Amino acid sequence: MKLIRIFIVNVFLLQTVSTEFDLNEVGCGYLLDNYLLDNSSISFSATSGDPGRPLLSGEPWKPTTINFRNSLTVDLGANYSVSQVVWSGDPATVEQTNQMAIQYSYDGITYDCRRKRLAPASCNPYYGNYPPPAPSQAINVVNLGSVVTARYFRFVPIEPDPGVKPGSHNLRIDVNGCVKGIPDIDLVFLFSSTSTILADATAAFTFMKNTAKEFVTQYGKTYIRYGLIVFGITVNDVFNFQTTASMDKATLKTSIDGSNNIAGSSDLKAALGNAKAMLQGPGSRPNARKIVVVMMDTGSAQSQNELELAAKNLRDIEALVIGIGIGRQIPVQQLEWITLNRYYVMLFPWTGSFRHLCFGIAVRCFKEFDITFAIGAGSTNSAALFKLMKDTMGAIVLKYGMRTIHYSIVTYGLGSASASVVRSFTSTGSLSSSDLKNAIDSLTYPGGSGTIATDAALNRCQSSFNDPSVQRSAEKDVVLMTDKSASISAATLRSLSYTLGASGLRIIPVGIGNNIDRNQLLAMSSNSEDVIHVTEVETANALELKVMHNVYR
Repeated sequence: MKLIRIFIVNVFLLQTVSTEFDLNEVGCGYLLDNYLLDNSSISFSATSGDPGRPLLSGEPWKPTTINFRNSLTVDLGANYSVSQVVWSGDPATVEQTNQMAIQYSYDGITYDCRRKRLAPASCNPYYGNYPPPAPSQAINVVNLGSVVTARYFRFVPIEPDPGVKPGSHNLRIDVNGCVKGIPDIDLVFLFSSTSTILADATAAFTFMKNTAKEFVTQYGKTYIRYGLIVFGITVNDVFNFQTTASMDKATLKTSIDGSNNIAGSSDLKAALGNAKAMLQGPGSRPNARKIVVVMMDTGSAQSQNELELAAKNLRDIEALVIGIGIGRQIPVQQLEWITLNRYYVMLFPWTGSFRHLCFGIAVRCFKEFDITFAIGAGSTNSAALFKLMKDTMGAIVLKYGMRTIHYSIVTYGLGSASASVVRSFTSTGSLSSSDLKNAIDSLTYPGGSGTIATDAALNRCQSSFNDPSVQRSAEKDVVLMTDKSASISAATLRSLSYTLGASGLRIIPVGIGNNIDRNQLLAMSSNSEDVIHVTEVETANALELKVMHNVYR
């Protein structure tokens, strides 16, 4: 996502009310000419002449009727929050408009505008950034005076008179605002730099602070709230979500800089407990994604059981832990004890680039999946293996929760009629992890007659992603579990699976037992490393680890 920095120079009329948006935030900037909005959702209309697509980088709209009633309207496709309007002229002319009326509407029927104080029936004009005669290629970036949320924005050029200055009302336009580019996140940083070599501890702690400050710079605080805990032999809550809610980015970064290191053996268990309390404390948001980023330069003396329990307590409130070892003295195994899997473990030298580490953290914070699980059985041991598949799904749901993974479920048995989407992304979206686990436990084997319906199951998996709750930004995976080879050929399976892959779906085939041909599993996947084949005595917990390792691979 691009960050657009707006610099306004040569201001003709000083705008006394500043924008309420920091346009350097993720998801903010030019909405039309910066791919922040889907181009197919944007349309233009005009009172005369063909509006075309009059973007700043494109060809201008040229009204064919020369009067003061001409206007150009952009339909954003949905309501968006806008704090600035942008316009420029026709490079083929000498002068452009230096005075503009801006109207806005939710429905495209009833329009409003900023009213004149002494004449409220009239719209207050906006002035460009350049005194007349305004050069035609200059770009005007003008504050609206407040944030306006609307779908339609109408540009009405006022001055100069187009009859006197031909082409001066020709327009190229944009609007500056924000779209929700990242989820709401309550994020707690945990710093511990306890190396016995003082210079190394100081350097590592500075690196941790620089990484957190860079994260604030890059991803802002519109959607993300921050807490900070520093720990060593003791634990200090430096600031919480309530404290930082009213801070701007500069003040927040100063607060991070002002934190002090704590020496002594790292009490990671207590620090994780404080993080849980902070995520449930003042300023926290119940619907925000909860993330704990642990940065340590040395290990903790606490046991595996103690740390795994502390991490489980965080998972119980659906908090995600990212474990980062800074330097070479941290045992990677300790980071694995507190994280879901190795994807959330990072090792980084304090001599490296804190910007690179910042981006690595962000990828893990924003990572999300839409996964369709397809479970089917047709062997003589189908009842027991169908239960193993359900138990594996249930273990995944309880461990990974509902915040970053969204689920749908397909069941299938014998014959194509047995395959169906029994739980859609929409129907599972309103459930808690325990509710979904109970729903999985209650699934019944669909039975049927004929051969196992692997092909029909793949078709149902593909259709499951037509659900309106599917997220555009999520990775889309199909985990298909089976205990029996299909009667169709591997070539047919490969062709069908290619269709799913071409639509953006990744298939992770899981074969259980000796009645499934590995070649069929390979035919369903574009990558042999995604294939899982286990015996019938595999446990649900062991299979969960294998499946999710491949999901995150």
